[in-house]
Formats: sequence, C-alpha cells, structure tokens
Amino acid sequence: MRFWLLVFIFNSLASFAQEFPHVNYIKEYAHFAQEEMGISGVPASITLAQGILESGNGKSKLALDGYNHFGIKCKKHYEGKVMFVDDDEVNDCFRVYESVLDSYKDHSSFLRNNQRYAGLFKLKQSDYKGWAKGLKKAGYATNPKYPQLLIKIIEDNKLYLFDESEDQWILAYNTYNGIKGHSSVITNPETVNTNEGEVVEPTILNVNKSLNKYERVYTNKNGTVYVIAKAGDTFETLKNRHDVWVSELKRFNELTSDKEYIGDEKVYIRPKKNKASIKLYTVKEGDTLYTIAQYFGIKQRKILKKNKLKSATQITPGMQLKLR
Repeated sequence: MRFWLLVFIFNSLASFAQEFPHVNYIKEYAHFAQEEMGISGVPASITLAQGILESGNGKSKLALDGYNHFGIKCKKHYEGKVMFVDDDEVNDCFRVYESVLDSYKDHSSFLRNNQRYAGLFKLKQSDYKGWAKGLKKAGYATNPKYPQLLIKIIEDNKLYLFDESEDQWILAYNTYNGIKGHSSVITNPETVNTNEGEVVEPTILNVNKSLNKYERVYTNKNGTVYVIAKAGDTFETLKNRHDVWVSELKRFNELTSDKEYIGDEKVYIRPKKNKASIKLYTVKEGDTLYTIAQYFGIKQRKILKKNKLKSATQITPGMQLKLR
C-alpha cells in the first residue's frame, strides 16, 4: 500500500500543530500505515487514527513498554510476550511486540484474519467514516464515541490524504506552514529519457528514527523506500540495520537467493509499487527487466503486464516501456 517513508525535517511546528495536532506521530509512523494498507487493505487513515488514539500519541505505558500501539489484547490463541495493564478490567492482558513495526503488522493481520471484521473490507478504501463506524459495530472498542473520536483525528490531521498519496498530505502540510516544496529534498543527478523529454527522478531524504539507525533512507518519487547498499553488504547485514527479515528483503527486491552487493545499489526495504512515477521509459543498452524495475521501484511482473510481454527476453534497446 503504498509503500512509504514520511519523516521530514521542518521548522515552525508550533503553528502547524494547531491544525495538525498529532504531526509528530504522523511523521514517525505514516510510512508503516501506508505500507500495511498496500498489504492488507486497511486504510492508512484508520490505522494512523487508531494508533494515535489507542497509544496516546505513542506515549502510553503499553506503547512505550510493549510497543503495542493498537491496544490489541492477548486473546486465546496468542502465544507471544504479554504485559498486564488496567483497562476494561484490572490487569487486562495485552500483547507485547519487538518493535512498533511489528505492532502495525499485527494490527493489519488482526483485522484481516478476523471474521467479525470481514465486512469492513467490502467498503471502499476511502470510506474512513464507514470503517470507523464498522470497527465499533464489530466490537473493536467499548467506547460508544469511538467512531467519532477516530473521524475527528482523521479530519483534524487530514489523514484521509494518506489513503491516496503521501504527496497530498505533504502539500497540505507545506501550504499551511508556509513551506515551499520539501524541506529535505535532494535530487538524484541521474535522468531517464522518455517521449516527454528528460525527466529527473527525485529522491527524498528521510531521517527515520525507527528504521534509520545507521544510514540514510530514501524514497523514490513513486513512494518506494530504499537504502544504498555498500560494497560487501548482504541481506543479513541489511536486515540487522533496518529491522527487515531476509525473506522480506528477497521478496521486496525480487530475488530468490542471497546477494552480496558491489556497492552503490538500491535495496528496497519496503515493497515496490505497481507503477512508476513516469509513463514511458526508453530501454537503453545494458538495461534488463530487473535493473529497470529496481531503478523505478516497480514490480517486474507489472512491467510485463503493462506492456503485454510474456518474458524479460522480449525487452530490447530502443523499446518504449509503459511504467504507469
């Protein structure tokens, strides 16, 4: 969903917070919500609003000590770590996670794989009001005002923009706060040739506290999230730096075996998208389906499907590929 990293360095947060009261939480975790939207179908606006509400903006005891941002209780088939916090009852049992990302993943799984929430997935992804009311009706929370609380958080912070594109939310942020453009944008010097002329593929520099402990994390224009591998890097070293399983790194980068990098290569730490940021790309000498997919952050099978190709061998220099 979809995927996506939204931690930006801005000034004048005091005035901005008047209209976007939960901006710090949003900047920290919006990319998790958007990624899970792509995987599970749960609207990012709903996930973020629930995270804000259930975790007290990430500052509740459950969130700080157990990385549990959604108030998910143990339930009878749960076998992981637990902690006890007074809630509906004294010493209610809650799940404990290894990271906030794990909490977001479990929230998606909890909704997607629970039959009582099945009706929610028949709603449009943009119907955040329907989702908010449906969650209460299905028994997610006991507070009778739960839907209204979620809807207010979503509308006060314009979280519904994340159900479409993070760029729209950034524009709203910048417009309100008087910022021209992104405050931490660096431009990739590489250009690609299309029938629309030379197009620069920009890269947004993010300082992500939860993922970026050791190096810069970048985002392609289409929202795909990657790092630049150093010479000698492997999936194992990248896993340790970015809290991503090896199996996920292989899947995100469409590889079936381990790989040692020679340096200065994009490695995706979130899934690639179904479309690129440009419509057409002219294949150059030396290009392959894999290198094109890696450059633009688009899945290889989507390139083949958009161009009605059966295999990568049909891609030849001079061919114009549809990427959107």
